[in-house]
Amino acid sequence: MYKINFNHLHYFLKIAELGSIVKAAKSLNMTQPGLSHQLRLLEEDLEVKLFDRIGKKLVLNENGKQVLNHAQKIFRQSEELIESVKSEHINTQKIIKIGVIPWISNDQILEFIKPALANKYIKLEVYQKDLETLIKEIKSNKLDLIICDSQYSGRSKKIRGQILYTDKIFCLCSSKLKKTKRFPKILEESTIIKY
Repeated sequence: MYKINFNHLHYFLKIAELGSIVKAAKSLNMTQPGLSHQLRLLEEDLEVKLFDRIGKKLVLNENGKQVLNHAQKIFRQSEELIESVKSEHINTQKIIKIGVIPWISNDQILEFIKPALANKYIKLEVYQKDLETLIKEIKSNKLDLIICDSQYSGRSKKIRGQILYTDKIFCLCSSKLKKTKRFPKILEESTIIKY
């Protein structure tokens, strides 16, 4: 199953709207190289170029137009989701309890819950606990959802999983390690620390 980074789509939409990475970066409060890199990652994930450069302006090519159409639909549907929640709960605030494992960064959590924060009819309560405790609490209906870094492998019909996005993580090593006869096998045997 293909996983797409919705931040990349958001950045792509802004570049397409303004026709310039420089203007889009300014609008998004980002650096131009950072935004260029995000666009490049989206193009690598999709394995296509999305823009053609005409003079100083970026113009969507056919692939870009197709992605733009789908991206607009995705974001329109997310707005419809928020609106439907609002209309179902007019004048009542819905409390959504979210469990989070400790090593997911606050930035990642914020990106996921940002649409709900804009909704005055939703109040979020976020709890940080180990995954085993969170699983017990969602089974007993003390939580509404969990944000974690692994698929649920249990047999409960009460729990459904959905991949939100994936991160690329790289391991860099010194030339000294690379010269050992056991490279790269030694990397597979090494302990990776999560923080």
